[in-house]
Amino acid sequence: MNRPNISIPFTKTDSRLELVIWLLSAAILVSVIYHYAVLPERVPIHFSFNGQPDGWSGKESVWLLAGIYFFVATTLFFMNKHPQQFNYSVPITEENAAQMYQVGAWMVRLIRVWGAIIFLGIQWMVYDSAMNGGASKINYILMVCVVGLLCTVGWGIYRFHIKAPK
Repeated sequence: MNRPNISIPFTKTDSRLELVIWLLSAAILVSVIYHYAVLPERVPIHFSFNGQPDGWSGKESVWLLAGIYFFVATTLFFMNKHPQQFNYSVPITEENAAQMYQVGAWMVRLIRVWGAIIFLGIQWMVYDSAMNGGASKINYILMVCVVGLLCTVGWGIYRFHIKAPK
């Protein structure tokens, strides 16, 4: 793999997306800190398709969930600094490298936004079910978010092929 190593300009939109990501990440951490003390000793860790809890664990599992989110988010943050290392579905040339890297960086940034929203929603489901004991309605919103995440990946692949040399 011999791809051009060029710098991609950081736009205002990139800055705004990063701000949204960091605010959502802060919300995830604050949510765990705030709710941990009031959670019952057992919390749901798995939900059926209709939002009904069907797996349980100790309340410390909410820290594990946040830890998984921060591990993935941090990995994607540092990955995004090296778009030449991404696995592109089209050949990268000197002519298209800047466009491909920009699309790749945008796609990863949007995946980070969707990921933060999804993890925040999962936390909400856990807290709501643990405190109220029933099915959570947030699962339908989470399904929409997962579709949004998949659409982001589809959009990125589409953009790669539009910008690729013919």
